[in-house]
Amino acid sequence: MSWGGYYMLTIEELQDLRDEVVDVQKQNREARREMAGYALQSYLRCLLAFGPFADISKDCFRVIKEYNAIINEENRLLSQLMETDSDVERIYHYFCELDEASEQTIEYYFKVLDDIDEACEMRDPSRGTRGKKGFYTLTETDDYRIMLDNINITFLDVMKFLDLPDEFWNYIDHRIEWAEPFEERSFHSYYVSLVQENGVIKDISVTLPPVVDLESARTCIHELKTAYEMYCLLGQFLSYEKDREITERANNTMGQFKNKLANNLKK
Repeated sequence: MSWGGYYMLTIEELQDLRDEVVDVQKQNREARREMAGYALQSYLRCLLAFGPFADISKDCFRVIKEYNAIINEENRLLSQLMETDSDVERIYHYFCELDEASEQTIEYYFKVLDDIDEACEMRDPSRGTRGKKGFYTLTETDDYRIMLDNINITFLDVMKFLDLPDEFWNYIDHRIEWAEPFEERSFHSYYVSLVQENGVIKDISVTLPPVVDLESARTCIHELKTAYEMYCLLGQFLSYEKDREITERANNTMGQFKNKLANNLKK
């Protein structure tokens, strides 16, 4: 079966991605050394100006510790990115988001050390007090992990989560209409269609979005769960009460998928 919404990188695109990731990781190693060197220089100035026990002196080592942790997290995310099966546009959008966060982070920590140096020159530790960042680093938010999980979601994840019988997939395979990308339509643009005679279900079809992120995956889960419940009622009368129960179960299943991803992030 060939399912819509499932994207794979070409060999050339994958190699380009790997080359860029290797370049960034090399830059990270250089930035780590440069940050550590600057922080140690600042610490020596603090020793002369304020002594080893001043908070501003200790902050030099905090800079090294925090920045190392951030670089480690960025390298981990980049390594996961190289394993993705998503399409190139979504990958490079994430790559740019990560690069922007990295630029903000390195600018912030160099500014912290610049302020510490100024505090040493003025013999005024208050000048080395950290200002507000105005953004979250990679170790302070799960946003970038969630974004990466989003671009890694495919229709195969939907199928695995639903775990429906092969008989259903064989039935619905040629009854799926793959509509426009999710961001160009609303949730109500995707639905299950029934062919009925006097309330008896005779046939089923479903309109789905390509799976490009969490929301489009949840939409597919909702509609396919509904379609499966209707499939189990082929040849039977569909009452209002039964229709409402099916919708409620589909809503619950859609929510369970989101909770499963959230739990995976905590592991």
